[in-house]
Amino acid sequence: MRWKNILSRRRRERDLDAEIRQHIAIEERQRIDRGEDPADARANARRDFGNVDLVKEVTRDAWGTAWIDRLIADVRYAIRLAARNKSFAVTVLLILTLGIGASTTVYALLNALVLRDLPVSSPEELVWLKDPSFSYPIFQEVREQSGDLFQGVFAWTIENTNVEWSDITERAHTLYVSDEFYSTLRQNALLGRTLNSTDVGPVAVISFEAWERRLHKDPSVVGKTVSIERVPFTIVGVMPKGFFGVAAGLAPELTVPLNAIEWPRDARNRFQSPTSAWLHIMGRLNPGLSILQANLQFRQIWPRVLETVTPLTETPDRRARYLSRQTELMPGRNGFSRVRNQFGDPLWTLMGLVVLLLVVASVSLANLWAVRTSARRREIDLRLALGATRSRIVRQLFTEAIFITAIGAVLSLLFAGWGTALLVRLLSTGEDPVTIAEPLDIRVLTFAFTMSIAIAAILSFISALRPAFKRSGADLQPEARAVGYSRPAGKLRFVLVTCQVTVAVILVAGAVLFGRSLYRLVTVDPGFNAKNVLIVEMDPLLAGYRDAALTSFYERATDSFRTIPGVEAVSLSAYPPLHEQGAWTGSIQVDGGTFSSTGNSSVYFNTISPGYFSTIGQTLLSGRDFNLQDRENGVRTCIITESIARDFFPGQEAIGRTISVGRDKQRQNLEIIGIVRDAKYRRLQEPARRIAYFPYAQQGEVVNSKNLLAEIRTSGRPERIAGEVQRKLKDLDPSVLVRPEPLNKGIRDSLVIERVVAALSVFLGGAALLLATASLYGLLSYNVSQRTSEIGLRLALGADRSEVLWIVMSQSLVPLLAGLVLGVWASLSLGRFVEKLLYGMTPRDIAGLTITVVIVLTVAVVASYFPARRAVRIDPMTALRHE
Repeated sequence: MRWKNILSRRRRERDLDAEIRQHIAIEERQRIDRGEDPADARANARRDFGNVDLVKEVTRDAWGTAWIDRLIADVRYAIRLAARNKSFAVTVLLILTLGIGASTTVYALLNALVLRDLPVSSPEELVWLKDPSFSYPIFQEVREQSGDLFQGVFAWTIENTNVEWSDITERAHTLYVSDEFYSTLRQNALLGRTLNSTDVGPVAVISFEAWERRLHKDPSVVGKTVSIERVPFTIVGVMPKGFFGVAAGLAPELTVPLNAIEWPRDARNRFQSPTSAWLHIMGRLNPGLSILQANLQFRQIWPRVLETVTPLTETPDRRARYLSRQTELMPGRNGFSRVRNQFGDPLWTLMGLVVLLLVVASVSLANLWAVRTSARRREIDLRLALGATRSRIVRQLFTEAIFITAIGAVLSLLFAGWGTALLVRLLSTGEDPVTIAEPLDIRVLTFAFTMSIAIAAILSFISALRPAFKRSGADLQPEARAVGYSRPAGKLRFVLVTCQVTVAVILVAGAVLFGRSLYRLVTVDPGFNAKNVLIVEMDPLLAGYRDAALTSFYERATDSFRTIPGVEAVSLSAYPPLHEQGAWTGSIQVDGGTFSSTGNSSVYFNTISPGYFSTIGQTLLSGRDFNLQDRENGVRTCIITESIARDFFPGQEAIGRTISVGRDKQRQNLEIIGIVRDAKYRRLQEPARRIAYFPYAQQGEVVNSKNLLAEIRTSGRPERIAGEVQRKLKDLDPSVLVRPEPLNKGIRDSLVIERVVAALSVFLGGAALLLATASLYGLLSYNVSQRTSEIGLRLALGADRSEVLWIVMSQSLVPLLAGLVLGVWASLSLGRFVEKLLYGMTPRDIAGLTITVVIVLTVAVVASYFPARRAVRIDPMTALRHE
């Protein structure tokens, strides 16, 4: 009924006005009929009726809609206050936008990558196998032996492939899935159909985003073809908007069957090898089955799966290791994503930092609001003296807080939209772009407005303290005006400033810690010179090159690259330095010995061409480099790093000795012809690896299964020759795809997490320090304004100005020193949560904490100096005359 009253409010108002007029008119006619003068009758009728506005107010109370008028009046008053004090309103909005916007930005990304459920039916029924990668034979056995456990089981993997859309070839994420993928997820296509077990040829389902961006929402897209790695695929369906599969942060544009195409980059058949871990496995539990019950059943199934797929031909030690492998079912409502695994911990760390910034922002607002409330004390006391109730005053103050924080929430959402897009770009690399759908969903909106309401409640509480408990009219009395400042108010502001300094110290310490960690990482010696090196990815295998033709192509390509002006050296390798193209590891044994069953003999391998070390700037310590004599029919050779020489030949000469790789028929005995300096293999964050290098001319099996990449050292910036490299290769064979990229860019991409965390922590630390400094400055400025007469009196009585300067500045020492002590203690206590994100240092970094204390102290002294300087410049006579 109340909402009906609200909707019919205007009609009721009109009826009320008409009824009042009619009532007064009837009374007026009755008085005229009794013989009164018409003018007197009208005046007497109005007087007898009473206060029209009061009658309306009472009537609206009876209707239950009077609160609307009060709310509108309160909002109008809040708008007038904001317009009258624009600087205060702008300051509050900036702090709100910064505090709520920053926290909403990180929460939006955390929600999209970590917290949000998959966009499928009943996601709570989904589970995934922990490990997380498995072979295709293991997937087959899990599917066959767990029929009573799952409604459906599927396997999937994501590859970065070359996709030809019409005449444009670009890199795109392609999702390879087993037949049960869509049926298990209970997903239907928007257009056409999904994949199923009847698909025999190369078919593909594309995402809504690919249909929209690549094919311009062509309604006849079903039946058309798109080429993936030069293989034509027939499009059979388009998925609904927002469906991204099961990997948050990755949005594959195409989905194809697992066995749709060949895998030319693999040295072994992926589908046959029981030890080739490359698939993720997910399933949907049967109804009513909890994950705890499912795991009890799965533990009975898993040993049988391993026993079935483990080859009997393996050695007892290796077979025992395979059979001892463990896994379990994990909740899959959020899916499984390497993006989440990569960015989850950093995002939680950033969320903690922005929450601390939100605390600083809230305390800053509380400080500002307390000062503003103190400045309005006479206005509030006057309204109380004129008859306003305390509850009415509190509602007005709450409306003002809600009004300004609501505007701040809207601005923070705009900031979050921009900030989320920026963060996604910062976290994305050319090879692995991060994609999220609907970053500002209902959960993020709820978060932002909840924070706003909480801050509004805090501000309202601070504002309501005085009118709720102070005696009405106390400040209207002349004798109530005291010299100095209010001790309770001063203590409150001291506590607030202490809290701000504490949190600012924590954030500045985090900024210094992450900044120093990043600096150590980017200045670490990788073992080679990455400057002015261009990495060139080529795809001759897809163009059909094999064996001698493939070797001839690589030779012609490198000869062509050498003719480019500015090129100093060119080489080939299977795995370029610090370029995350996978890894090749294995065990070695020296001088024909047997292989150890432990991991102590494990090393990393690489296949390279002559001149590789001089091209990338890796020092040859002894022996010689590969040359044209290191051919297939020559003596098998290798070059090792100094760590292999040290670990496997302690105190001995390694040159001329042999190492063995591979087992049984694949065993190779290689003569060591050189030793090079230790170097990083995949990432700067890892320690220097033990690496054995083989000449590519003697590794035909590897060369025929994996494209080699070219390294080109230039005399200037490598980006300048990228276009010429592409033209040279196109002239050589236009069917071979090429992607040049500076080696330094690949290294920068590998540091994306460290760079983003360091950059954001510096931003948050700077913002917190700025807010704390502003509050410290405001505290002293307010104290100086309240103690003007006292300072003037001191100066008039002969106090030295330097003494007054110290008295004023010393007021900042208590909150500053307390904040420093608490902040350092909290930084040491919280450091263990970020230890895994640091490189080459511990959270208890004394140098970093010292830098933090110096920074905070310096900024605080500067902030305190200016109000103190203004205090010593007070004219004593002017201050006393004013008093």
